[in-house]
Amino acid sequence: MQAKSLKPYAEPLDEIAQEAVARMKSIRNENNMIENNLLDEFMSYVLEFTGIIALGRRFYAFDPNLREGSLTPILLRNVQDFFALSDKLDFQPNLWRYYPNKTFRTAMKFLEEAEKLNVKLLRTAMEELKKNPKPEEKKGVLEKLAEINEDVALAFADDMFFVGVDTLANGMISVLYLLANNPDKQTKLREELMSKESRRPYLRACIKEAARMRPVAFGNLRLTTTEYNIFGYEIPKDTMVLFCHEHMSLREDQYPQPNQFIPERWLVDKNHPLYHGNAHPAAAVHFGYGARGCVGRKAADMEMEILISRVIENFRLEWRGKPMAVYQSVSNHNMAPYNFIFNDV
Repeated sequence: MQAKSLKPYAEPLDEIAQEAVARMKSIRNENNMIENNLLDEFMSYVLEFTGIIALGRRFYAFDPNLREGSLTPILLRNVQDFFALSDKLDFQPNLWRYYPNKTFRTAMKFLEEAEKLNVKLLRTAMEELKKNPKPEEKKGVLEKLAEINEDVALAFADDMFFVGVDTLANGMISVLYLLANNPDKQTKLREELMSKESRRPYLRACIKEAARMRPVAFGNLRLTTTEYNIFGYEIPKDTMVLFCHEHMSLREDQYPQPNQFIPERWLVDKNHPLYHGNAHPAAAVHFGYGARGCVGRKAADMEMEILISRVIENFRLEWRGKPMAVYQSVSNHNMAPYNFIFNDV
């Protein structure tokens, strides 16, 4: 996905981010904390982003007047069920590989129903686009993909909903958590945002540093298609190889002071001891790379930057209590309680 294809979404995504901030202000308690499940909250924000990019429509996921029977809670539940079932099938002892037990049958039924819903949403979106065609320069991702192949457009929408919503919501919470625990970095970021400069290098550096320290994807798994000899290690064909970025990106020999949140490492020149380019190129490639890289990376970066910007512009974040734990499954999940304090700036 090219960055220029995302330009038409900048304004509607920013409108959603501002609505999300207003929602956060309205649901704070007397201590400026949000008692709702913060991950669910952020998933609803990301669902709105995803609806705009993948389908060209809003779901109004955090509308207090949401009608009963709306698609929104169904879509959010589908995402949650997808990860819960994946955890049971892939990370817990299970016999489904030998015979289709109840867990496997439940998963297949769920995926079938979820796929039907996604197809229905995509078909509706495509019909709307045909009725109201846009000029070439205003066409978004969905239109351009569908013109090439509708099956590809559906696969893209599936990935955005099933994989993108949960992971991006967790990634956003990680960035805010590290900023809340590093008030000097938070202040520096806010100063950059308030300057209204179009370039925001420190914002991007904060996001990269959070991905290094608390990656959503702990690694990338690949199947070798030929034999390899890497530094004397013989790797046969058809071997599963795990690139464990979570471990590599926290090694002292790759990133000095690895447990410190230092966004500046992504901005200093190559003569500085913290320069990120001194690390191995594969030490922190959490989106993958090459032909198998994450197709939604540009969209995820854009969504992250827009929402984080609006949150930091409006709130001075603090963290109260114990460090936020992480549960490792198909991806890394930030665990409740989410003890953020959202003070007005």
